[in-house]
Amino acid sequence: MTRPLDPVEHALLAQLGSERRGFAAAANMSSEQIRGLPLTPATDVFSLAVLLATLALGRHPLPRRNNDYETCVAIRDHAYQLPGDTPLLRLLRTVIVPDPAARPTARELAAALAALG
Repeated sequence: MTRPLDPVEHALLAQLGSERRGFAAAANMSSEQIRGLPLTPATDVFSLAVLLATLALGRHPLPRRNNDYETCVAIRDHAYQLPGDTPLLRLLRTVIVPDPAARPTARELAAALAALG
């Protein structure tokens, strides 16, 4: 069983539901967005990778959730599912990671995507 969102996470979820300014759709948010940390270019790289994974898989890489709260818990718990062993999915697994510092830069991701053909 996963733990509930902590007060900060819960407050961010409330803001997501009421304002949505500066936030992506809940399912496309990065772990740093869920935790209320500063957004950086790594946040955009993460969101791009989620979009690419959605296109490659034909579905969102997070298991289907009933509401934004469950989606935020899944993001925080890093419940992404990227089955398959294609070069693109292997690359995306290196980008869809919780730690922004561990993600490639946009330039590095673009070069890796170009190398795939």
